[in-house]
Amino acid sequence: MEITKVWNIIWHNEPFHWAIAFVLIVAIIVELYTLLQYCGTDGASIKFLSNFKKGKNVKLSNKIRPWLKDHLGTDDSSRFRQQDGNFILIKYPSVLAHPIPRSSLRFVTTLCTAIGLLGTFYGIQQGLQGINLSTEDTKELITASKELLVGMKTAFSTSMMGLGSGSLFLLVLFGCDSLRQIRRDSLRHKLKAIATLKTTDNANHEIAEALTLVAKNLTGLKQLNAEGIGQAVGRSIAEQLAGLNQLSAQAIGQAVGEQVQTAILPALRAIFKEQQQLRQLQENQGQRVLKELIKDLRIQVLEPIADRLDKSAELTQQASEAVLTLHRELSGISQSLASSILTIENFQRGCE
Repeated sequence: MEITKVWNIIWHNEPFHWAIAFVLIVAIIVELYTLLQYCGTDGASIKFLSNFKKGKNVKLSNKIRPWLKDHLGTDDSSRFRQQDGNFILIKYPSVLAHPIPRSSLRFVTTLCTAIGLLGTFYGIQQGLQGINLSTEDTKELITASKELLVGMKTAFSTSMMGLGSGSLFLLVLFGCDSLRQIRRDSLRHKLKAIATLKTTDNANHEIAEALTLVAKNLTGLKQLNAEGIGQAVGRSIAEQLAGLNQLSAQAIGQAVGEQVQTAILPALRAIFKEQQQLRQLQENQGQRVLKELIKDLRIQVLEPIADRLDKSAELTQQASEAVLTLHRELSGISQSLASSILTIENFQRGCE
């Protein structure tokens, strides 16, 4: 019953009331839709990785393929790189790293209030429209007073609805911001449990594993020299060509080529690849060390020297000003002494 009374006070079925209601409803729908879309792709991708890690039969949708390529480097689940059971991220999701964005609909509060104030002035003007201040007819004045009261009723109800709608939308914004915060923190926690960001330590670990694999592939070759490699290739060829009595030069060449390609080239390619990775890692670390050295040099050497030079320049300027001042004072003293000497001489002459 009380709610009905409050509603009857606020709502008067005027154009301004409908305008405020329309703006409020549309703004709430848009804000809720934005809330549902917030971190949608990130949430779906993290859920996929979590289920994949648990060994569940998951389906890779086209929605999360770009996310996987961007943050894991591939959308092929068989090529996901892992360390200690966690996926290795090449880039952390920016949505989870940044603060939650402010809603673009915060102007709706001011808009509702402005429409309410506009309706207020319209109602007052409408009430004053039919008043004739020059008349002395009592009935006419009573009728005009009634019209004024009706206009004031519309004016106050419009203001109440504008302010009330603005306050309600402020509560909606606060609730949506809180839900965004909760969702972002939850996704951060879930991603931390299944993935780790790629660092220099991860790269060193991958290189160590690759080198270990190369060492396993070269097991049995005690000495990596031409003689040892030739003997290994010879034994392999002899095993493959056992039972053949006549071999042409072309057949022998093809056989040797196939054995070299099968037994040696993969290992050599792996060594070459790891050397490239080590060289790149060393270059990156060298650049990083150089940047740090330049930074320390600037902070610990160049900036103090610059400060000292500035202070020295300031002291030199002060000393120059002091010398000039002293010179002026000495000039004044010299002039005073000369005047005093002349005065004494004149006085002596007068005495004589």
